[in-house]
Amino acid sequence: MVDNEKKRLATGREYFSEGESRVPVSAKRSEKYFSPYVNNVQVGVSYYDVSVHFNRVLEANRDIVLLEELVSVVMSPEQAVDLHRALGQALQKYQERYGAFRPTPRAPQAPSAPGGE
Repeated sequence: MVDNEKKRLATGREYFSEGESRVPVSAKRSEKYFSPYVNNVQVGVSYYDVSVHFNRVLEANRDIVLLEELVSVVMSPEQAVDLHRALGQALQKYQERYGAFRPTPRAPQAPSAPGGE
């Protein structure tokens, strides 16, 4: 493996932690790799797995929220725990670096029916 390929394999990843041991990680990017922008995430669970669905909101108004479904990732509950831990650590670093998160925008409210509550 040439040095340039080694550098490319290690982008953004430092270590894989397995209990107390820390092993250097290198990764090879798949030809199927893509990096979509998402602004909506939905999560589903079953006894066997956790599904994370990444979407983009195409339209949001008082009558409809239209999503473009981009990708779903299905993983074991154990892997989901690792993802939860990694996201928590990343978000903590974000807040330390940039401050508190912006408030989540509120979705438009559907009009109430005439004479209804």
